[in-house]
Amino acid sequence: MDVIQHKPIHHQASPTRSRLPLVVADLERKIAQHTGGRIRDLRLEEVGDSVILSGRTTTYYVKQLASQIALDESCTITFQNSIEVI
Repeated sequence: MDVIQHKPIHHQASPTRSRLPLVVADLERKIAQHTGGRIRDLRLEEVGDSVILSGRTTTYYVKQLASQIALDESCTITFQNSIEVI
């Protein structure tokens, strides 16, 4: 299980609780699109102020790619990458 936390260089406001589900839904779509659908059962779950990425893929590269996309898209959210490489 990889915990990914990106500290913003500039002070940015964290997404509000009401906005976080929209950020998560958009991020899930972007990860699926940029990984070419190579993560089966991709799911992003909001847990407190963090987001858990889960699903299954066949390569560690795709798992890391999902992490990088998450970091690039939202530098104010803590992510935990629980995607399984099978």
